[in-house]
Amino acid sequence: MLLFGCSDSYTPLQKPAVYIDPSLPDSVIPYFATVPVDYVFGPTKYEIIKELFLVEPDECDKSDSLSFEKALLKKKRGVSQTTASKLLDLGVSLREIEWISLKMTDNLKHRLKSEDSKLGENPKMAWSLFSSGKKLGGQLKFEDDILGVQPLVGVRVTGGYSYYWREAHTDKDGNFKIPEKWNFDIDFEANFDSDDFLLEDGHSAYGEDLEIEKNDKHSDWNETFTGNKAKWCVVWTAAYQYWYGEIYGLKRPRQNELWNWSMDIEVYYKNEKDYNAENLEGSVGTFNDTLGLDDIGILAYKRSSYEIYGTTIHEIAHTSHYWNMKTTSAGLPQTAEFSLLSKTYLDTYATGVQNHFIVKRYKDDKYKRLYDIQYTGLVEDLMDSDGQSKCQDGVDKVSNFSITSIETAFFQNKKFSSMKNYLRDKNPSGKDGRKYTSSDLDNLFNCWGL
Repeated sequence: MLLFGCSDSYTPLQKPAVYIDPSLPDSVIPYFATVPVDYVFGPTKYEIIKELFLVEPDECDKSDSLSFEKALLKKKRGVSQTTASKLLDLGVSLREIEWISLKMTDNLKHRLKSEDSKLGENPKMAWSLFSSGKKLGGQLKFEDDILGVQPLVGVRVTGGYSYYWREAHTDKDGNFKIPEKWNFDIDFEANFDSDDFLLEDGHSAYGEDLEIEKNDKHSDWNETFTGNKAKWCVVWTAAYQYWYGEIYGLKRPRQNELWNWSMDIEVYYKNEKDYNAENLEGSVGTFNDTLGLDDIGILAYKRSSYEIYGTTIHEIAHTSHYWNMKTTSAGLPQTAEFSLLSKTYLDTYATGVQNHFIVKRYKDDKYKRLYDIQYTGLVEDLMDSDGQSKCQDGVDKVSNFSITSIETAFFQNKKFSSMKNYLRDKNPSGKDGRKYTSSDLDNLFNCWGL
């Protein structure tokens, strides 16, 4: 890289810049490297361009990286006094310079591998041997209207300053620890993104990513988010669970691969006007699969945590349906086949999944979405064994179908008639606790008008 007047002003070189002796033939390709003292080159021809050195620990006043620079000022070779003085004034340690250099030259992974380290761990850098900085981390939580304070799981947290940043992810308890030791105040940032999905500000004209900042900290970041930020956390919690957490044997949504992008989930938390301008007015969530570029919109404004959670699960269930459904027509793209499914077929499946997740999380049926002629309760009636139904006659003699067998029937078919026959053929009564007659199954579907 080319360094200029200050530490954060640089231009990465796009191609290797090396000096090649014009007297050498074209067949000779010079390589430049640093090697240990007394390194044996063998038959390789070489020339020592410059000797490098490390200051011994006892030359440092406090055995940290900044004291190292001070000790370096006493030397008459290596880094010049002017350069070292500027580094001290800027608060930049040689340890950080080394880390950035390894990353920019694509040598970091080799250093980590040589030390049997993993990304996120603190490798034994040359300058970190002398560091007495402080490791920083913290715990992030959010307020759920029903459950109270909950850990914020899986969020990517970055810590650093200027051009130098490290990252970690919150664990199941919301804890995180930023790699490296820090001698100065750093800025924290919680990023609501992952390899497969990210949260965007629905009110932003250009799709700004949702993030929470906490600047100028030289202590751990411990915070419980409330208000609008808590609403973001609820959406994240539902999405993170569906992609990476406990989903009770159901299919995952599609993964981010070469032929598609990560899923954008737009969160509307300031007003309904912006949501209605981009989504179906009167709805609380939408799944858009136009040309296969699918995204999700979630209305969080003036809604409770369980409602936001349920809507997020509902819309992700739609995208899972889209990507996992059986396609049968070579002449139609997947988007076209999905568009031929009836709204009732799509929403019956998604509502069943939504209420299954809600009961598992909130432990109370009163938080479930209400059923109607489009958002029917077929899935719950197939699963339960209480003999009661929410349909018009209130009778349900079908019991103990699993959520996974119901999902498979939805994904393998496109109409309720064929789906019902699939359930009957693949899931006979008397096996795995199921109990029903053929006429019982017909009556249940008829009761919901399916």
